[in-house]
Amino acid sequence: MKSFGETFDIQTGSMDLIFPHHENDIAISEALTGKPLANYWVHNELVKEKNHPEIPQEKALTLRDVFNRGYTGREVRFWLISMHYRKAMDFSWSKLDVAKKTVSRLDRFVDKLRTCQKGPVIGEIDQLIYDLKQKFVGAMDDDLNISQALAALFDFIHSINRIIDFQGLDLSDRTKIEDVLSGLNSVLMIMDLGEPEPSQQTEELIRERAAARQKKDWARADHLRDELRKLRVEVTDTKDGTTWRRIKET
Repeated sequence: MKSFGETFDIQTGSMDLIFPHHENDIAISEALTGKPLANYWVHNELVKEKNHPEIPQEKALTLRDVFNRGYTGREVRFWLISMHYRKAMDFSWSKLDVAKKTVSRLDRFVDKLRTCQKGPVIGEIDQLIYDLKQKFVGAMDDDLNISQALAALFDFIHSINRIIDFQGLDLSDRTKIEDVLSGLNSVLMIMDLGEPEPSQQTEELIRERAAARQKKDWARADHLRDELRKLRVEVTDTKDGTTWRRIKET
């Protein structure tokens, strides 16, 4: 109460805490203040792992177990938020594999956005961004309807992919798209929107490869491409020059 006052805006917790924990919280608080403890209660269902064939029954699955299998925090988060918070989730590695593929798809889109060919200003972009914001906010305001919010995001990505493939993007449009994605990601936290920073070694290899290509020393250029891949860097040659991206950890 010292930090938040006598009535909170939102109180969260899992379904198994409603009785007796939260009911006791309400009884104690209202007896003391005569006011509601919270304006909104948000209780999430549980992740279930009972009788899972890959998990010994005497052992509870932990995040460390999941990370040790090679999954990242973003992939786990995407899987957890992909279901409405009031629906129970049955754990399986195959569902995490689907989440991994989806996050990889998002990463490929971000890379494509930043390395696409230059194009004209597209008037349709502003309308697509407006529609995305309206649909995303409307869905999240509807009891955190995450499936509709994610559907709006992937519809937007599909439309932008189509524009990139046929026309390319002007820098101003690319900036607008990155800005709206950044806003959505402040809620979702599933996209990697940080600009990759090349190491000194990477920069030197890229320059050396550009020089080899200029001399038409294709064997040397291919060798340097392989060396860059060992550093988890992928280069792409376009008519506007060579671009690169960091290969995400698997």
